[in-house]
Amino acid sequence: MGADLYINRLYKPLREASQPKFDAAVAQRDSATTDEEKKAAQNLVDDAYEQMYSDQAYFRDSYNGTSVLHRVGLSWWRDLEPDIDSDSDPDGSNLSAAACLSFANRLRDAGPPEPITRQYLEANHCTVDGDKNSPEAWNRYFQEKYERLIDFFERGAANGGIYASC
Repeated sequence: MGADLYINRLYKPLREASQPKFDAAVAQRDSATTDEEKKAAQNLVDDAYEQMYSDQAYFRDSYNGTSVLHRVGLSWWRDLEPDIDSDSDPDGSNLSAAACLSFANRLRDAGPPEPITRQYLEANHCTVDGDKNSPEAWNRYFQEKYERLIDFFERGAANGGIYASC
């Protein structure tokens, strides 16, 4: 479960271009007979999926310990959902350009995520180790995700709004 955000003016063309590649790669993977063929086809599936769900057009924030919105003291339901228009416009956006800019500013006002501790990560069921999942790595992850989210809302405003599913 999580919040899924789409800039439909960017997402729809990416999906239309990538869906046939994705479907063909899935069919190739599913009909593969050797592990090597399956692995090669899975790489094609992954590539097509990444094209469809490019960071330029799609953003996801899960409802768990990895939620960047939670890390800055905001909530998808409390802080964004009231701005969602149930009557979406023709391109499928349900959050206007003005609401996107307003939310980007709200994120900035909330500030960057506070430094995270091992105790927080463990209490929120996040993997913690001394390497890729160290508190330092998690702090970088949240800072980068926070910046990507602000950029996403600004890009959404520049493209007429977004579709948000919270």
